[in-house]
Amino acid sequence: MVLRRDYRPVTEEGYDAVAELHAQGLGRNEIARQINRAQRTVSLIAQELGLEFDVTMTEVATAHRVAQLAAKRSIQRFTVTRSINGIVKAHSAGTAVSLVYPMRGAL
Repeated sequence: MVLRRDYRPVTEEGYDAVAELHAQGLGRNEIARQINRAQRTVSLIAQELGLEFDVTMTEVATAHRVAQLAAKRSIQRFTVTRSINGIVKAHSAGTAVSLVYPMRGAL
């Protein structure tokens, strides 16, 4: 197995630090910053120790973002004014709108 040059094995102190900071209520990202480790490393240590992080804030943020994106995708209305006889009719976004006799031209 080839190890990366910057590989640092996790020591018992690392496990203890993760457990202590988790007990203080810190999240994975903050623990990773404080012990100078990757977020993935902290997740693996927590998993080995049987610790779970509170994900309610992440769930709320995700639900908010999903709602924002859904609003952007909502059905949009626009108005097409036909200039020949002045008929105004609303069409849903994505509805094919075309002329009865499309103009054909040649170069």
